[in-house]
Amino acid sequence: QLGEIHRLQDQPEQAIPLIQRAIAIIEKAEGPEHSSLTGPLNNLALLYVTTGQYDKADPLFQRTITLTEQTMGKDHFRVERALRNYATLLRKIGRTEDAVTQETRANAIHEKNNPTLTSSPG
Repeated sequence: QLGEIHRLQDQPEQAIPLIQRAIAIIEKAEGPEHSSLTGPLNNLALLYVTTGQYDKADPLFQRTITLTEQTMGKDHFRVERALRNYATLLRKIGRTEDAVTQETRANAIHEKNNPTLTSSPG
């Protein structure tokens, strides 16, 4: 949690090692595919984006998406959030088409989870 506080206070240098340690602890205690890893993995990837370490962020976002889909379901709102975060990275590194693909997937999940009431009562 301390790592997350530093992340929210825009202190990536302090946050990164703390979140890395939290991930290692969770992996040791719960295994490398436990759902409790999705938040710290996503947050570490965001920190790497913030610090320009895009090569480190990419595999973490991919792992976050895969793990979230496996443990929470392909249409979970956390998958949507991870896809949007990953799309942001992809745009930063010039992979616009890949970013659009991720955004399209995120939009589909959002629409499925938040249907618009278009039918009239009857």
